[in-house]
Amino acid sequence: MHIILIQINVAPELTVSMVEAFQRGDMNEARRLHLALAPLIRAVFLETNPIPVKKAVELIGLPAGHLRLPLAPISEDNEKKLKAALNNLHLIKK
Repeated sequence: MHIILIQINVAPELTVSMVEAFQRGDMNEARRLHLALAPLIRAVFLETNPIPVKKAVELIGLPAGHLRLPLAPISEDNEKKLKAALNNLHLIKK
């Protein structure tokens, strides 16, 4: 089985914990972690990849590099949604 876990770039520990819970058959824990990650998963797909992911990485304090043309910065509205998802997971260091 192949899965795409783009949020692993932003929340690696939570994502690995979710996959490990699933692999050991702990569906309750896997579901809990999936539901916690769901807003972030939705947020990183608000715009064309890698725009939201690069912004999320930047917001959590890691180097993200520059976007190359034809990509443009994330919209203000989507950045607010992304920040909210990151804050809910306590990923933005203040």
